[in-house]
Amino acid sequence: ALLEEDFDGMECFYGRVSIDYEAVWVAYADERKWLKTGGSDFHGSVKPRIPLGCSWVGEDVFTTLYTHFLKVNAHEYNEILNRFYIA
Repeated sequence: ALLEEDFDGMECFYGRVSIDYEAVWVAYADERKWLKTGGSDFHGSVKPRIPLGCSWVGEDVFTTLYTHFLKVNAHEYNEILNRFYIA
């Protein structure tokens, strides 16, 4: 099954579902030690009834994602910084 694959994470937070529904996906991701993300499902004029930013994630989720990004992309991130900050 798809959810048995080795993912890094999954979208757990969505502005148009209940907290109880989100909790199911949060528990699923936690059990597998997956990253948790969120989204609003905003697609512009394709889905005009869904406004941009109608969903959010807590600071703990953001911090975890940011830390993971820095770890995975440290080499590329440092190269970018070096290009802009080399004296």
